[in-house]
Amino acid sequence: MTRQADSAIVPWGYPALLLAAVFLNFTFWYEEGREFPFHGPTVWYLIQVFGGAILLGALFFWAPALGTQASKRSLFQLAEKSLGSIGTLVLRVCCAGFLVVWLAVLFWMIAQWLLFGRRAPATAQGITAGILAVLLFWFGRQSLRTVARLAFLTNVLGVALLVAAVIRVRVGWPEALHAMARQGWMVETADLWRGLAQIAFWAAPLLFLASDFGQRCEGRKQVHLIGVFGIVLPAAGVLLTTGFIERAMGANIAAVLASGHAVRYAVAVEAVTMFGMVGFGARALMDRLSVLRGRRSIYWTLLGLAVCTIGVLASILFLDVSSVLNPLARCLVAAAAVMTADFLTGRWRTASTRKIDWIGVTAFLIGWGLPYLTPEFFVLTGFYLGIGADSPLQDPWLLRTYGVSFSICLLCGIARKAFKRVPKPAQSTPHSI
Repeated sequence: MTRQADSAIVPWGYPALLLAAVFLNFTFWYEEGREFPFHGPTVWYLIQVFGGAILLGALFFWAPALGTQASKRSLFQLAEKSLGSIGTLVLRVCCAGFLVVWLAVLFWMIAQWLLFGRRAPATAQGITAGILAVLLFWFGRQSLRTVARLAFLTNVLGVALLVAAVIRVRVGWPEALHAMARQGWMVETADLWRGLAQIAFWAAPLLFLASDFGQRCEGRKQVHLIGVFGIVLPAAGVLLTTGFIERAMGANIAAVLASGHAVRYAVAVEAVTMFGMVGFGARALMDRLSVLRGRRSIYWTLLGLAVCTIGVLASILFLDVSSVLNPLARCLVAAAAVMTADFLTGRWRTASTRKIDWIGVTAFLIGWGLPYLTPEFFVLTGFYLGIGADSPLQDPWLLRTYGVSFSICLLCGIARKAFKRVPKPAQSTPHSI
């Protein structure tokens, strides 16, 4: 696969299918689908759901994607304008590390479900996860069209399962609709931010990496179509459907789909819905290593090491990986914030590239290191919101990391442009007599 093939124009539907697979899978339904409960008033509820989906795309996808489309550069070439060459190298390593750990978590889940939820030995889980990793990485090396077809199949399966779940709770439809019509209270703002932060932890790093597809879009219209049909509509549709099912049934979607005599087979089918998202992750990891394609021995060694690491981690994932996964996710979120601020201020148009861009790196480090600051800082500033994580796969600091990095980079970028525009006093030149 050559660099020209990597930068060729592709139909916008292919990236949209890959992004839709991030939301049309059972893990997202079960872990994050309950964050926006079905409630009234109807208009306010729809504003919350669609507003949250649009905000996800606006924060983590649209600005970097529009930047890559306009400049016809890759995501990491664009990141060099914001972080410098050294900062971009660190970002590339963080992206690869995040994808390895994240894929290990997904393969551990898939292996458990394919083994019908039994407490299988760690060796069996590791072997199953290793085989799946090899197959899906091989599949990820195929063309974007082939990977998009896999995502299309898993998306269709996901939609079919959601429709089946809605039909299965048809007895509770009147109660759910009646409860929504008569309910007048609204969800508190803190609960909304908590739900958005948990959904962002799941989707934000992948949306940021998917913005690399911008360089392969013909124009801005295609970038917007990818965002609408790959992010907004799937995310909002899943949140609406899972919220309705939980209100109608009084239980989450797992209890609806896995009830009855065919529980084991239902769990295996639910695992298949994750294949499209895993294929996207595997392809993203290989793209992060694409800088080494000229050195084939190093490229294949690192790729083989990544696959082995995923298999090993998937077999011992009873350990807590949040201490590794959360800092890596914050790295990607902070980089997305810096690049979004630079896109708004126009810094990405500069022709020169530095080894270290001090504005971008400073904003990146302050946002990323926010959880490690002393408690006195939060007491003096009132910045602490008291939001805790309910799961190892959540990070309550994610949105605050984005907000701090974005604000610092945006203000410094505006100040730099303002100082550059200050007219210099005209120097008087001596005239000849």
